[in-house]
Amino acid sequence: MRYILLIILTSVVYGVIIISDNPADQRQSTVAFLDNQYLVAWADARSYQTYQATVIYGSRVSSSGTVINPNGAVINAGNPDRLMPKVCAGSSGWLVTWHEGS
Repeated sequence: MRYILLIILTSVVYGVIIISDNPADQRQSTVAFLDNQYLVAWADARSYQTYQATVIYGSRVSSSGTVINPNGAVINAGNPDRLMPKVCAGSSGWLVTWHEGS
């Protein structure tokens, strides 16, 4: 599955941006904007290759659409049961939260 993001600014669609083309299951995306960059986070099964075992990955995307972290970077690993990430932006940076466990 390809992980994509549509960036829509001022009602104009700038295009489809491939954030990660890793073939593993990637789902439950979330995005926030801060200081001319987006942070996209998602639940990703690439390390475990099963639908239930996921960790949280993220990637930054510039406001011009350049993917800064192609295929993402691990935000939180360890227990492979992390789902439903949420991203918010504040004055000092981004905050990523998730649900852990079943």
